Amino acid sequence: MISADIQVLDMHPEHWARLLRSLTPPGGLGSWALILEEEGSVIHAVSSLRDLSHLLGRSSLDAASLRAELGMDRILILEHGALRRILKKADADLALGQDFVEQLLKIWGAIRNERGRGLRMDPPTPPGPLPPFFLLEGLFHHLWPDDTSLVLYVVDEVLERTFTSLVLRKRKGQLDLITSDRCLGEHGLRADDWRRDRGRSLELISRQIAPCHAACFCSLEAWRIFLKRPIGSGALARQQALENWIMEPLPWIWGAGLTTFSRGLRILEWLKDQT
Repeated sequence: MISADIQVLDMHPEHWARLLRSLTPPGGLGSWALILEEEGSVIHAVSSLRDLSHLLGRSSLDAASLRAELGMDRILILEHGALRRILKKADADLALGQDFVEQLLKIWGAIRNERGRGLRMDPPTPPGPLPPFFLLEGLFHHLWPDDTSLVLYVVDEVLERTFTSLVLRKRKGQLDLITSDRCLGEHGLRADDWRRDRGRSLELISRQIAPCHAACFCSLEAWRIFLKRPIGSGALARQQALENWIMEPLPWIWGAGLTTFSRGLRILEWLKDQT
């Protein structure tokens, strides 16, 4: 899925930084505390907010109760020896030649294996098993053909500049290139007329990188709405109607999946309102 020789070329540093910041919650990870226990007794405690030395020696801590007591966003309690077991299991499951995504799944699986035993946290991690790598790999190959690109542009209309841009290319079954609008040089997207200019930009990307399989062009306002309330929200639908959120080209199978997801969200919201 991800090439071992992946190239990151002409990546606009400000575009990349803005993208990462926009994907991070306003408070980041929020306030947190990490508690280390040995034989049920606290031997070390650190926090992003305050000194927790008063917890040393306490026993039988409950993550949810401690989170409420300290008034923090996240609590992680790690038993002595749990990290060694996590690393041992992960090391046993990893192998040379494994895809990077598969390796991450193996490591995360080893961490989740300690839940309720050597690792307790609040809020808890989502229930259920991790998706198997073969399923993710199958979707990756089925939904994104080789020798094509995926494109994202977010435009700050107030400052008349490209807020962020991202171009990904897939070859030989793997993501092999990450780049940005910078690859187009002086012929990059004209932010002051991005709705009409997007076709020209996609044509250049198709010639210089790879034909575009799917693209999203949007205003910064629409991007922020999407991050708060994704596909299916009425607010985002209004942005689509105003052409502040444009997904073209959009393969039919992607469109069908987004429609199904949208309807599912609406059903869940309706059920929530009935309770």
